Amino acid sequence: MKTPVIFIGVPRTGTGSMSQLLQERGIVNSGDSRNTPASVVREGLTEEEWDNSFKVAFVRHPIDRAISAMATTIGDILTIEDGMGFNPLLFKPMVEFIDEHLDFIGRYERIDEDWERLRRMFPTLKPLIHVNKSPTGDPHPGKKDLTKHDEEFVREYYEEDFEQFGYE
Repeated sequence: MKTPVIFIGVPRTGTGSMSQLLQERGIVNSGDSRNTPASVVREGLTEEEWDNSFKVAFVRHPIDRAISAMATTIGDILTIEDGMGFNPLLFKPMVEFIDEHLDFIGRYERIDEDWERLRRMFPTLKPLIHVNKSPTGDPHPGKKDLTKHDEEFVREYYEEDFEQFGYE
């Protein structure tokens, strides 16, 4: 019997690329787990399904994630702080999605290597194909324009993400 996988999709961490491939493998989540906290996904499953599944999520450096969310939401027009009002889900701290113990937390910064680690554990997974990739190839097109105020705001707003996931 193959081990079921529960995927906790955190916005702006490559979930579009991974979700489809995990769905093809036979993910156990009820409904769409993208943008849904682990605790909510857990509520939709039996205790046995949760306990017997391999739980996976990916994280991203909070500053890069905020810039990506900003570019997705309204481009580089306003500050990150102002942009949060347009689509709060994209800016929600990662700790609010990863609010249960998970078996594997990969990093966007090494998405290819971490995906390959998952493929070694689950050989039926296909190679990762990047969707929603920046047309310029630059994963953070607005980073050069990030103001000192924005960086300070992001560091304070995502303080728990920096601590929980070991980002500096």
